[in-house]
Amino acid sequence: VEDDRSIVSVLSEFLRNEGYAVACVPGQAEAMKRLSEEKTDLVLMDVSIANGNGFSACKAIKSEYGIPVIFLTASGDEFSTVTGFELGADDYVAKPFSPLELIVRVDSLYRRMDAGPGDTVSTASVSWDKPRYTCRSGCSGRSPHRTYSSHPKW
Repeated sequence: VEDDRSIVSVLSEFLRNEGYAVACVPGQAEAMKRLSEEKTDLVLMDVSIANGNGFSACKAIKSEYGIPVIFLTASGDEFSTVTGFELGADDYVAKPFSPLELIVRVDSLYRRMDAGPGDTVSTASVSWDKPRYTCRSGCSGRSPHRTYSSHPKW
């Protein structure tokens, strides 16, 4: 979901060359219509889009369809980044960015989504989900009473 035609053109071509099927829309209304008509695995979206904004679109997409959303945006300030994640974004990439970095981030997101049972390490009181970077305390046969999320800092 991007209203800058030059970005859409370059990024679409790159993604198609990497084997991804790509559908492009300029704004929130078109995105929601497209999602209701066609199965979609991932949404790449700018914060500033036509007839709406990326933050409200992300919230609607996550609540209605539950599919991953990655923001690709010039709004790379801390407030915008935190807001994006709080509204459900799965990743947030500031422009300018490398198309190759985007592919790596998309592949990483899919790996986390496809994590299998061997990707969790458990002890009597703690369960660590390696790909999702989540840790649950108090997991000895009952519901966890605390969940922690830790992401590596590079």
